[in-house]
Amino acid sequence: MHTLLEKHGDDIRPGDLFIANDPHAAGGTHLPDVNLAQPVFVDGETLWLCLQYCPSC
Repeated sequence: MHTLLEKHGDDIRPGDLFIANDPHAAGGTHLPDVNLAQPVFVDGETLWLCLQYCPSC
């Protein structure tokens, strides 16, 4: 998620959902694996990112 924050950190807004499957940026995952990240905001500021990892079966 470091890559996500580096690329989009200043532009993350409520309602955004990030979907990624870059094996290089994700730290060595398989190409069919998918990572989901959704920001959680409190008082207009990003409090944390909820993450979901969806491996290929």
